[in-house]
This record gives sequence, C-alpha cells and structure tokens, in this order.
Amino acid sequence: MPYRVHYSVLSDDQEVRDMVYQYFGSELIYEVYDSSHIYMTRFGRDNKLQHWYNGESLYIREAYGEHCDCVELRGELLRYWLDNESTPAVMFNRDVEERFGLEVKSGVIVTDEKDTTWISVAQELMSPWFDMGYISGLPMSYSYRLRGKKVTYEVDSIRHLADVWSVGKWRDKCVQVPPESYLGFTMGDSLGVIGDRVWMNGYIHDEEQNALSGQVGVYEVNDDGTLEGGVSRIDNGNYDLQLSIGKLYILDFSSENTVHRRMELDLRDAPKNGNEYAMQVSILLFEPENAEVDAYCKEQFVGKGRYIAEEDAIGFDFEYTAAVKAETARLRGKDL
Repeated sequence: MPYRVHYSVLSDDQEVRDMVYQYFGSELIYEVYDSSHIYMTRFGRDNKLQHWYNGESLYIREAYGEHCDCVELRGELLRYWLDNESTPAVMFNRDVEERFGLEVKSGVIVTDEKDTTWISVAQELMSPWFDMGYISGLPMSYSYRLRGKKVTYEVDSIRHLADVWSVGKWRDKCVQVPPESYLGFTMGDSLGVIGDRVWMNGYIHDEEQNALSGQVGVYEVNDDGTLEGGVSRIDNGNYDLQLSIGKLYILDFSSENTVHRRMELDLRDAPKNGNEYAMQVSILLFEPENAEVDAYCKEQFVGKGRYIAEEDAIGFDFEYTAAVKAETARLRGKDL
C-alpha cells in the first residue's frame, strides 16, 4: 500500500545530536507510492533536502536559507550515482517482534569499510531505500555510531497515503545544477555522457581585489521572456557554474551592500555535439555612491556573451563591455 513514514532522530550525546540535526536533520519523512515512486524529505537545521524518485529519474532539491539548488539524475548518471555505493552484508537474527501491527526482524549491516549499522525491518512493506536494494522492507529503526556515540533513526508514525504521485515544485525558485557538477565531475573527467556544457568559474571581489562572499542568481530566459531559476551561494569569492548549451541565461552577482552586476550569456546557437566550453570570469562588486549608480547596475548588463562559430568558443562583446564600464565610471565620478 502507499504509505507515509516519519522518523525521529535520537542520540544521548548533545554534541553529536546537534551535529546530526544541523547537517542531516532532526526528522526524516518518506512517502512510498510503489517501488519506483518515492519521495523523501530530510529537515536539517541549516538546510532542507528533498528527493523525488520515479524509477527513471532522481530529482534532488537542496534548500538552505534563501538559496536553493536542484538537480536531475537520470540514465547513466543515475546508474553511476546508485552503483557508486558499496554493497554491504546484511545479517538478520531469527527473532521477530511486533511494531505498529507489523512483524519486525532485527539485524546488522556491515560495509566493506567495516562500518556497522544496527537495523530492524518490517519486510511486508515496500522499501523506501531505493538506493539500497539489499534492504527488503521498511526500516523501522537504524542506528550507527558518530564520533563513538550512537545515533538512531526511529519510526514514530506510519499512515496510509491517498495522494497521487507528483514530483512537486522541484525547480521552483532553484538554480538547476548540472548533474555532472553534483556528482563532482570536472572538465577532463569522462563518463561517456558529459558534454554540451559551459563550465564557468571565477571569483567576486572588491576594488582592492579582496574576495567577497555573496550570491549569484542563475536564470534561464523562456521564449515568452519570463525567467526561471534561483539563487546560489558564493563562499570566499569563488564560484563554479555549469550551464547547458541551447539556452539563454541571465546571471546576477551581488554581495552585502554592493551593486548587482548582471550578465547575459546566450548559448542558444552553440552546437550540441558533445563539446564542453570553459570560461573564467571575475566580477568586481562595489558599494554604490548614489541611487543612480545602483539603478544603472541593476538595469544594465555588465557583459554580454555568446557563442562565436568562427572560433568555436564562448566570447564577450568587448565594445559593449567597455561602453558600460565607461558609463559606470562617469556615474561614480571616477576616472577610467
């Protein structure tokens, strides 16, 4: 039957419990529709992680504060993600107990690295652990050690689901991260499926070349002119983006108390032939001297990039950039 299960996270050690709550969540929810349609939500103190799994694609959404990233894994990349986990040994004892009206068996899982997880399973229910095919049934509890202290995920409620399966608002106000980036691939890695990407990196800095922390909005421009995307964090100045060929993007860089520097990147004419393109772009951010400077920077692109067929590369219109730079200096009352 379709069901919704809620886990609480327990530990007798306050420091370990706080660490788990911050990074992994104080509660965990699975909604299991069938063996191929599963929805998971993990509530962390600093973030909210959600997975939608439909048997062919895994949709991942990570939200932290006002920032949100999302990624879709499918095909070879999904198989890589699933196969990257080692298959541990599972050993159940013969004893059976009853919880929530279900027969539950207990046992242990031992990985190749000799890590041990203590687990109890109701085998008559469909498993929500789609990425761990060696478990048949619903884990009613599982425990492991963190810094020598025990952490336990314990089922505290199970209820029937009457809802219809839906992937939900997976991309709503989120930056869509390319799956290769999510899996940690960089240029030069080869999985046989990486390509048709623009790898763009650099750093944001002030006028003294000091690195700034801030954010970048990554938006796809739809045919009707509407924007779709969201905001991603930039820590210690460094950013790393992967953009898809065939789309028109607007990038919006900013930091606390600075102007916004917006950039247009038109990748619609770039060929989809498996190629990858690399760009390194540094962004100067500064505090606006007046409202006119602030408004100009919000309205005007600091640069416009596009695919240049003669060079088979992504390049910028430098005459346009020079004109914007000159006007910005004029408004600021500064010499070039």
